[in-house]
Amino acid sequence: MTNHPSARRAAGAGALLAAAALLLAACGGDKYHTSSGATPTTGAAASTLATGTTSRGPVVVDAGGRTLYRFDKDTAGSGTSACTGDCATAWPPALVTGTPTATGVAGTLGTVTRADGATQVTLDGHPLYRFGGDQKPGDTAGDGLGGVWHVVAAGAAPAATSQPSGSRY
Repeated sequence: MTNHPSARRAAGAGALLAAAALLLAACGGDKYHTSSGATPTTGAAASTLATGTTSRGPVVVDAGGRTLYRFDKDTAGSGTSACTGDCATAWPPALVTGTPTATGVAGTLGTVTRADGATQVTLDGHPLYRFGGDQKPGDTAGDGLGGVWHVVAAGAAPAATSQPSGSRY
């Protein structure tokens, strides 16, 4: 690499652009979409939850097939999420516009309004999240982290966990 100032600026701009892309990906830039099992699309339609198969067994997934999680620090039915700030960056809330629907998922769907005005999906009163460390549909890398994050089993109860704790969230 050259030591020319314009080359250094270009390299710095490229690094900044890459960091911004990673941040958007971790924050859930592809949020909920309209059809279960289909290629995600953008739009304002209601999202669909479904059942997906993972190494943890059948779990609740979003329309893109991404595993959904429950946070033990949330109080079911409180109408709020305890995961904000850095927590919400690492654990993007499952957001929706409209009324969420589900296929093959036991439990009662609902929503809570987050502090920023976004609408987050709930199942039996528990706000739902994705894990920024999951790379593709079927991943369950966040299960058991910190002893407070759990995949949501298709029966609406936490699935068995075997991951070590250690996350500050």
